[in-house]
Order: sequence, then C-alpha cells, then structure tokens
Amino acid sequence: MRQKVGTFYTLFEQLRNDDTKFFNYFRMSITSFDELHERLKDSIQRKNTKMRNCIQPIEMLAITLRYISSKWMYFHRSSLFLQSRDLNSKSNS
Repeated sequence: MRQKVGTFYTLFEQLRNDDTKFFNYFRMSITSFDELHERLKDSIQRKNTKMRNCIQPIEMLAITLRYISSKWMYFHRSSLFLQSRDLNSKSNS
C-alpha cells in the first residue's frame, strides 16, 4: 500500500524534477542528497522479511531529512517572531 500511495512514492520524483521545490522540502540540494545517500546507504540498508519488505535507504533518508527540516522550520519561526516554542506548539482555540 505504501508503495502505491505513500508520500515518498508519489512526491519524491516530482520534487527531483524541480531543484527549488526539492530544496524547500528537504532543505538540501539534490546533489547533496544523492551524495549523502551514497555514503549512508550500505550502513542503513535492512533486509526484507517474510512478513514485510524493509524501507529502502533512500526513503529512510528522505523521511529523516523531512523530519529534521520540519523541526528546523518550527524552531526558525519561533526565533524569527521571538516566540517561545511552547506558544508555537499550541493551537489557537
């Protein structure tokens, strides 16, 4: 299911076709992403089991970078507007 409708499988190739969108999404250039993937892929590769297929290194890297970039954007917004991080995390009711 993930390989048909998951964000990585539906969005990643589209982002790779646009340098600016890719950078805005991952906070990293395509070249840097590819270089980092090349360096890490052998050490983060997992094995498939009878129960499930493992998440591939390129998807692991994409998930991790997106998580880090979203945390960076959250922190940056707090700093930019001189707000506490707690204030940014609370929804306005």
